[in-house]
Amino acid sequence: MPDLLVELLSEEIPARMQSAAAADLKRLVTDGLVAAGLTYAGAAAFATPRRLALSLEGLSAASRDVREERKGPAVGAPQAALDGFLRATGLREDQLERRPGPKGEVWFAVTTRPGGESDAACTYRRWAQADCREPIAGPAAERAAGVSAGNSNAPHDLRGHHRNRPHVGRETGVLP
Repeated sequence: MPDLLVELLSEEIPARMQSAAAADLKRLVTDGLVAAGLTYAGAAAFATPRRLALSLEGLSAASRDVREERKGPAVGAPQAALDGFLRATGLREDQLERRPGPKGEVWFAVTTRPGGESDAACTYRRWAQADCREPIAGPAAERAAGVSAGNSNAPHDLRGHHRNRPHVGRETGVLP
């Protein structure tokens, strides 16, 4: 299970707003992950006057299958209502389920959306490849990647190489 570090650089964040901004970042990102069907073991948010950071540990590599149920029209409703529901769900009438409701039987569309590999897992695998380089923004990301900027202000890739020195890449031959 990959870990994820998100670091946002910004202008000066007032001291009274830093803890709320870090909490909002954590809430928004973790809620989005859960809505996408991804789980994580732990999350921690940090704030300084010029950056917000979020560390996620144990991020799932793939989302689970999602079973969705959608309530449709009543069983005795006009055919136009049923046709509209079928168009919206992409199903046929024989694929719908009849269930009792408070005012009689109701049509339900039950679909299962297969889970898939998360973008975080794809990104993690891409970064782990020896010939792939990604920029690092800030000291926290450098520490996480195990590289140090030293006395240079030139951007580094994940292996600690300066970005302004030529390296052979996959498609273009030389990366800028």
